[in-house]
Amino acid sequence: MSVQEFESIDPADLSRTIRRAGLSGAGGGGFPTYAKWQRIDEVQSLLMNHQESEPNCYVDKWLGAEYADQFAALFDALLDSSLERIVVGAKVTDRNPWLHPLEAATGGTVYLPADLPMDVDETSGVVFAYTDDTYECGMENVLLQRTANTVLGKDLPIDYGWIVQNTETVYNVYRALANDEPVLRKFVHLDGYRSDGRRLSHQMFDVPVGTSVATMLQAAGVDQDSLGTDRVIADGGPGWCFKI
Repeated sequence: MSVQEFESIDPADLSRTIRRAGLSGAGGGGFPTYAKWQRIDEVQSLLMNHQESEPNCYVDKWLGAEYADQFAALFDALLDSSLERIVVGAKVTDRNPWLHPLEAATGGTVYLPADLPMDVDETSGVVFAYTDDTYECGMENVLLQRTANTVLGKDLPIDYGWIVQNTETVYNVYRALANDEPVLRKFVHLDGYRSDGRRLSHQMFDVPVGTSVATMLQAAGVDQDSLGTDRVIADGGPGWCFKI
């Protein structure tokens, strides 16, 4: 099933394809993705959460720049078949180093922090909503409020006509629709400092699910046995992480 054939897929087919591919939220929550797309007939807008949850996370920014054409193809297909608008919610400080390839590929309209919240009814197509550089818990709720003046309370985004997905999840939707690929791989970003003080600078890995941290450290040229007792391996960033 290719993206180009997406226009002929009805909402039930879309949800089934996503479910068959085993998609769940790649941002950490793990919510089953197909459940959001089951109600596609009630949705007008997709919000792609491109914010990153931590200041030291780079997977979403990297994906948006590296696979800009793939995102653009998926956006076109979704806009042609089901949606009125796709909003990319990103931090304005990430625009220059990371977002220009995606802007160019999609031809999207840009809203800067001073322009937000936008009048959603006046928008269509691909929109880039750039917020200030802040990190907050519950970014899905915060981002909807900042960009579209939509306050969820105890409701779900879909109750207001929105589907919210993080960037890696959207890329997995593309892979499911374009290549019929199940989710058997995960993008992982490694960063930090070695025992000798040298920086392990922003290495990206596309690995099978279940790959050990030791394997990725080895691929990055780090001998975990040589790490000093003053070093810790953590999953996440400085605000929200788990010690490994």
